Amino acid sequence: MKDTQKTPSAPRQTRALRTGSFVHVSGLDLPAEVKCKLAYHAAYLSVSAMNQVFTLPNDRICSVSVSTQRKLQRQYVSSAGGAVLGAALLGPMGALLGGGARKRSIRSSTRYLIFAYRAEGSEQMKYLVFRVTKWGGLAHPFVAAYKKQTRRAKTQVRL
Repeated sequence: MKDTQKTPSAPRQTRALRTGSFVHVSGLDLPAEVKCKLAYHAAYLSVSAMNQVFTLPNDRICSVSVSTQRKLQRQYVSSAGGAVLGAALLGPMGALLGGGARKRSIRSSTRYLIFAYRAEGSEQMKYLVFRVTKWGGLAHPFVAAYKKQTRRAKTQVRL
């Protein structure tokens, strides 16, 4: 005869409200630049990478935001085409003027998905940071899900 007694099972996984894959920058015991899969559930945030799963209860999350860091880089480049054209028009002096260094600006921006949370057992703030430059559109639903969830919850502030 078969044994019909059921063994207790693990808690049932709830369906994630939002999911996405992002690059880890800091906050976890993982190397930087590791691609992580994030799943925002009604009760917790889970981060999966390198055969590990990290969970953070939503009641410890204080804010979720997308931040942009912009960089401006200036380079000086010389123009070979300008030197040839200057030489043709004005001789050797035109080659010097036409081939002179010019300033070129390169702008780049990097987006980050940031989870600010309270450390377990203390009021110290910690942060999980993920780079979302290539997948920036997928980060905003995490912010929206957090805001929607916190609208319903009351926040208690201890003085």
